[in-house]
Amino acid sequence: MAGSELEYPDEELNAQLQEAVMDVWKRRKSQILERVEIVNKCVSDLDHGKIDQDTIAEAIVEAHRLAGAMGSFGFHASSDFARTIELSLESESWEQTSVDSMKVAIDGIRSELEDN
Repeated sequence: MAGSELEYPDEELNAQLQEAVMDVWKRRKSQILERVEIVNKCVSDLDHGKIDQDTIAEAIVEAHRLAGAMGSFGFHASSDFARTIELSLESESWEQTSVDSMKVAIDGIRSELEDN
């Protein structure tokens, strides 16, 4: 599933833990994908010159939540991508190079999630 899995000396405990994490992931995956779409919509709007403070505020919150959730499930690259997006949105520096970087970060998150 995730980039780095937890391991304990007790193989049975380790298997149970991995199964529990997988179950939580399966339940949360759709919610996480919804967060990716909220952030993507905001970045797409910025790419088209649409600046809506409410949409940006929501995307900042969702990018923050994504960073935490992705890290919790071992998707460290996606966590870093989400954090980069969060910081870019907070900086209010939305020139094209920043927007392009956020688009690349969203693609990175999607790529990592496609395999899981």
